[in-house]
Formats: sequence, structure tokens, C-alpha cells
Amino acid sequence: MKYKLLLLIGLVSLMVVVAGCGVQPGKSVVTDDDTDVDTELQSNFAGQASGRLPIDSYKSRGATQSAEISSELKQEALRNKRDSGTVVSYDETNNVAEICDNNKDDDNDGKIDCKDGECSSSTDCGPIELTECNSDYVWEEGATYRLMNDAKSKSTCFVINKNDVTLDCNGYTIKLVEKISPEIYYGILIKSKGVTVSNCGVDNYNIGISSDGVENLLEGNSISNSVYGIELLKPTFVKSNIIKSSNQGIFAGSSGSFLQNNYACGNYYNDFKCSENVLLSGKGNTFDKVEQCSNAWPQKPKNYNKCPKN
Repeated sequence: MKYKLLLLIGLVSLMVVVAGCGVQPGKSVVTDDDTDVDTELQSNFAGQASGRLPIDSYKSRGATQSAEISSELKQEALRNKRDSGTVVSYDETNNVAEICDNNKDDDNDGKIDCKDGECSSSTDCGPIELTECNSDYVWEEGATYRLMNDAKSKSTCFVINKNDVTLDCNGYTIKLVEKISPEIYYGILIKSKGVTVSNCGVDNYNIGISSDGVENLLEGNSISNSVYGIELLKPTFVKSNIIKSSNQGIFAGSSGSFLQNNYACGNYYNDFKCSENVLLSGKGNTFDKVEQCSNAWPQKPKNYNKCPKN
């Protein structure tokens, strides 16, 4: 009897232990894959008694995590390309990239490599090459362009209407031939600010180079056979240009420009001419026939020297 009583007590104790190991509502267990699972979800999955749809919630969370992982992997791949020397511009919003040296439109914006504004700021892209005149050319702000050969046109050659563009003609010449109408044609018309035009030969246009924007730089250009070689309509830095065989060499129609080391000689009417009420400054220029500005600039020999005699 004693042994039966001890056995009964043992069985009762075992049942208590097993019951104590049961899962209580609202508690969590750890599955074989070490994932915490809220046991409340088990009853929801079975009867959705609470009215919530946790399965959809978990599916959504899984899709979001998958997208985040995918985006992270793409970014890591792009970083690797960048580290290996390939120029990459990454658009995090749209999760696309323009690889700037593979001759493909990777981000589907209609522009390729250096012609893509996302790449043109990179020194690895180099200058954008130009081979012909086009007055309707679409310029990219901040980009650098290089003329690769002489170019001819029957009207205006270039109209630069974006800021901070650099045009280097690389010593080549643009020339007007066979005018198609009696309109005024420009070699280069600048209608924006911060533009640099350098090393350009400009021949036979009504106006060789016109600067109608502030903070522009005209440097190292050679202009001939024009009505106005250089026309200054806004404050411009004009440096080391040659103007010859034109009606007017340099014409200043507004105040604020600075002229340095320009050579305007052998022009028919004036080598330099100022409009009324215009104030200019400068030094080291070479002129012969001059119409001074309202501030009596330029003065010889302070601001310019006489052209050499033939």
C-alpha cells in the first residue's frame, strides 16, 4: 500500500511538471529555426478570431525586407564598380544608375554617358565633342565642349543658353558661308552667365562673338571679317583676343566689362568703340582707332598701346 501511494504521488507530480511546460496564451516559444513566433497568431491563423490578418502583415513585411535587400545589393554592386574605376551616377529614388563610360543609356533618360547631365560633371567623362555648327544645339549646364574640326554654317553657328558652359574651339574656325537671308548672324551668341568661350576662330559673321550674359569669359579667340568682332552687352571679362579686318573691333554696349591684353588692329572704322554712358576698365590692350567711354577709358598709354605700323 505504501509503494502504491508513492507511485500515485509520483504520477501526479509528473503531470504537474508537464502542465507547467505548456504554452500559455500570449507567450512565445522558439522554433527550430530560432524565430520568435507569437502564439496568439496561432489561434488567429486557425480561426482569425481577432479579426486581424497577420499573415498578410508578415507577407508585406517579407516583401519589404526583400526589396531592401535587393536595393542594398544593387548599391553594393555600384559601389564595387565605382571602386574599380568605372564612373557611376546612382539615383537612389528610382534605384537606377547611369554608368558613364559604357555607351549605354542605363537610367533610360534618353542621354548617354557624358551627354547625360548626371555624368558631365565628372572629369572622367572629358569634354563633349562638337563637329558642326548648330544654332539649336541643346547645351547642358556646367558641361565642357570641344570643337573637333573647322565648321561652316549658313546662319548663326552657336547659341549658348545654359549657365556655366565651357566651349573650347581647340584652335578650329567656324565660318559663315552662303547667307540664307539678310538677317544678323552670330558666330557665337551667349545668352547665359558663367560661360567661357576660348580658342575659337570666327570668320565672316555679322557679329563674331556676342556676350549677353554676366560673368562670361572670352579668351584667346581670333575674329575677322565681321561687322562687330566682339559685342559686349553685359559685364564680361575679355582677355587676349585678336580682332582684325572688321568694321568695329570691340563694341561695348553696357558698363562693367574688363578688357585685358586684347589686340584689335586693322579694323575699318574703330578698333574699340563705347556706347554712350558706358563705363569700362582694363589694361594692356593694343588699339589704334578708339572711341572712348564716358569715363574716358581707354587712355594711351595707361590702358592701351598703339597698333604697330605695317
